[in-house]
Amino acid sequence: MKKHVLTGVALLLAAAGTAVAQPTIDGALGTGESGLYGPILWVQNVPTGFVDNVSGGTCNEANVGNPGTVSTGIELAIPLTAIGSPAGSVRVCVFVNSGDHTFASNQVLGGLPAVSPNLASPRLVDFSAIAGDQFFTATALAGTSPVIDGTKDAAYPLALKLQTTRTGFGDSTDGLTDQANGSELDGAYATIRNGTLFVMLTGNLESNFNKLEFFIDTGTASGFNQLDSASVFQVIDEQSPGDGALQRMQGNGTDPGLKFDAAFTADYLITFGAGGAGPGMISHYPNIADLSVAGGPGVYLGSVLTGSGSGVLAGGTNPDNIEVAVNNSNIAGVPAPCPPPAGNRDNSNGSELDGLYGYIDSAAGKMYLLLTGNLQSNYSKIDLFFDVTPADGQSPLRGDNVDIDFNGLNRMGGNGVNPGLTFDTGVFADYWVAFTNGSGPQVFANAAVLRADGPRKDFGGNNLDYGAYDGGSKPLFDPITFSGPRLDPQDGFTPQIFTNFAPRTAAESLTIDPTMPVGTPGLLRVAIDNSNILGVTTTSAAGAASVTTGLELELTLSELGWDGVSCIKVMGAVQNGGHSVMSNQVIGGLPDGSANLGETRLVNFSAIAGNQFVEICPASPCGSADFDGDGDTGTDLDIEAFFACLGGDCCATCGSADFDGDGDTGTDLDIEAFFRVLGGGEC
Repeated sequence: MKKHVLTGVALLLAAAGTAVAQPTIDGALGTGESGLYGPILWVQNVPTGFVDNVSGGTCNEANVGNPGTVSTGIELAIPLTAIGSPAGSVRVCVFVNSGDHTFASNQVLGGLPAVSPNLASPRLVDFSAIAGDQFFTATALAGTSPVIDGTKDAAYPLALKLQTTRTGFGDSTDGLTDQANGSELDGAYATIRNGTLFVMLTGNLESNFNKLEFFIDTGTASGFNQLDSASVFQVIDEQSPGDGALQRMQGNGTDPGLKFDAAFTADYLITFGAGGAGPGMISHYPNIADLSVAGGPGVYLGSVLTGSGSGVLAGGTNPDNIEVAVNNSNIAGVPAPCPPPAGNRDNSNGSELDGLYGYIDSAAGKMYLLLTGNLQSNYSKIDLFFDVTPADGQSPLRGDNVDIDFNGLNRMGGNGVNPGLTFDTGVFADYWVAFTNGSGPQVFANAAVLRADGPRKDFGGNNLDYGAYDGGSKPLFDPITFSGPRLDPQDGFTPQIFTNFAPRTAAESLTIDPTMPVGTPGLLRVAIDNSNILGVTTTSAAGAASVTTGLELELTLSELGWDGVSCIKVMGAVQNGGHSVMSNQVIGGLPDGSANLGETRLVNFSAIAGNQFVEICPASPCGSADFDGDGDTGTDLDIEAFFACLGGDCCATCGSADFDGDGDTGTDLDIEAFFRVLGGGEC
């Protein structure tokens, strides 16, 4: 026995020089980190309903499928009187954009070179520098007018353009006329007949309010070849009044602004997205702007149920009777990009939550989390909620929190009709962190403090709590560190204030000087490693415990608002890009066989069996002498497991190698504390 112990001590002292005091925030359970994190706290029991990440295998990226066979999609009838009554042909440049008009896809008609990535910021897009014409031309032809129902009929001539690249905005697999889980533009068909421009764009428009940007060149000498910073445009966006589509795409003094092909000058923009609470409740909301009119509002044309077979718009201002119909049933056309090769850290073609590791390091003032699994590279979200202080926070989630992630936080809250996301009984969320994974690769994180009575406000009703965000190109934000520079002052006139620092500490600095708040960098750090191809599949959760990569966070306890003694409850789930559809990949798990939960505002965890949270408690000063977790204390197996863990090889049920809880691993104090407790003594 003594010889065994001495050998273990020698091994420990040899390994002490390489021990680590805290995890590296890189999205992986690294060498030696299992001794810090300890055993896994939760393991997934439900196969993923949001697609399983698989290795690429054999895939030809240049194979764009069969776009010419698609016959359903987006159909418009635009009387020429609505666009200045042009006498000749009309040109159209159309592409799919993000819901906030700030991230352009690679779905453009007419077409990009093969194997093109998403275009990213429209302010940096220059179509004149891209091979080919990124527009098509509609001419007047004799014949009958098409029926506007979202389905291509014989009234259209042959395709003017066909898609040339796989969609970077998700390949829709829903097969429903109204709902789609991806966006693609497969073909452009158009004609002018009987004084009306008819356009059929085959494909899909995802029902998460991604936008279709439909620019029209009427052939006049006016119009804009570039949306530069000097121009003043109408403001239109049905989802976020005051946040204009054109303003999000025009130059801003740093970026030049969207530029079209040399032969194209934009005179009008029609833009819209589709979304709603689920099948049968999805609508689209077209708007039009005259680019020759400076300032003022654009025109909201009205709405119609998506997939209804009608393009007749109601509830807006539409004197020329523009019609817009959408049929989202296509599941053919162009596919998504080829799956990434096995072990790709930056990209994933599926989403899953396999397990959760976590611990509170009271001495360092940090909490560490590793949520193993994957997040699809299509701007899907992992929303995390923390119950840090008992009897405080929100449940259900309020709908009047700070406006952050394009109001995605409030999209999960109550809206007067639906109650909002509700947590388990006795659980109240008082801090939120959301992570977004995009193609490119792009990574983003958002954070906010959640107070029981809503955001703190000044006497004028303006928020004193921040919406916090950080991220961008993954090579530059790996990890995301919330280290500024943005930190809006409170001037008494700004309803919403934003920051690139962690939100609680940033807001506290307003109490010192509202006009010059002070940011503290590095209070919240987030990274993802998407290389997992094991874990759960779409049919089995058997491999969940084997995964060691995923989303990793370092959270400063003071920033969370921790009281220093309470256990912290962690809730969360994978959601779609609009925070409106919750998957079945939920922390804490769901009953076996559970499908995706659907509309987030209607999810009530208190009505679902089991706990949809994981509790992380501060460690006692010393760990348990039952180090290997088998129920027997004081055996050779406990000693062997302890020294193996000190050397970096911790078993799944082992305690922490920082046995005395002082934040240092691999010291004589850890050994002394272990044998003291093993012998029945006090820590």
